[in-house]
Amino acid sequence: IEREGGIDPAEMARVFNMGIGMVVVVAPEDADAVLARTPEMFRAGRVIEADTSGDRVVFAGRAR
Repeated sequence: IEREGGIDPAEMARVFNMGIGMVVVVAPEDADAVLARTPEMFRAGRVIEADTSGDRVVFAGRAR
């Protein structure tokens, strides 16, 4: 689409779901310090112990 339509890469990233980019996993006690040093980052979730509900992914919190 980008090549054939002559669409700018920035417009492609704006319009189409391009994912969230790189994921950094840190210990919970280090998360606030990492976020304070990298304002462009956001907390996407947390790793928890598996439960017996059968749910594999649980979305919680605010969308960005």
